[in-house]
Parts: sequence; structure tokens; C-alpha cells
Amino acid sequence: MRLAALLVLVEAAALAALAVSMLIEVILGDSTLVGPTVVMALMFLGAGAILGVAARAAVAGRRWSRGVLITWQLLMVAVGLSLMTTLAWWVTLLLVGLPIPIVVCLVVSSSTTWFVPDDAATGA
Repeated sequence: MRLAALLVLVEAAALAALAVSMLIEVILGDSTLVGPTVVMALMFLGAGAILGVAARAAVAGRRWSRGVLITWQLLMVAVGLSLMTTLAWWVTLLLVGLPIPIVVCLVVSSSTTWFVPDDAATGA
């Protein structure tokens, strides 16, 4: 579970770094479309924050976090596959390859018991 959370935090940090670079581009005046760039940067910061909260909740054993994290990973794979011909090979590899260990860590049986309270696991 901690491995999945760590990898999700890497994704959140990448989103935050992208958002900061976009905002710096706006501040320096290099952006031709200021409004959309700022909105996209804010959306990336929000998505990164949601991923960070979900990763923390997963480590804490909150069941709702798995749905958020797996949905995000499926979106990453879909984006990576749909842009495979236009992105650099290493970006495609990250977008498609990184979600695989995260989803595996979230759905293996040892991980799912992490999300079940002790009373429910024993049937008491």
C-alpha cells in the first residue's frame, strides 16, 4: 500500500511541477493564452492535491481512496494510449507503465485487507 501511495505522490508532484512551470510561463509573459494557461495550472494543482489526499487516505486505510486512485490510473493509461503517437516514447512509457504497479498494489488481496477493519475481517 505504501508503494502505491509513494508512486501516486510522484504523480502529484509531477502535476504540481507542471502547474508551477505553466504559472512561471505566464508571469514571464511567454504564454500566448494567459487565461486558459492559468485555469489549466489551477486544475493541475487541484488534481495533485486530490491525489495527495487520496494517497494519504490510502495509507490510513480509508476505503474511498481506492476508487479515486484507480480511476485516476485508468485515466492516465487512456491518455497515454491515445497520445502514444504524438508524445515522446518515455512520456508514453510513464503514462502507461506507472499506473500498472499502482493498480496492482491497490487490488492485491494483501492490500484489500488493509482497507477492511479488523472486526469485519474476522467476521465479528
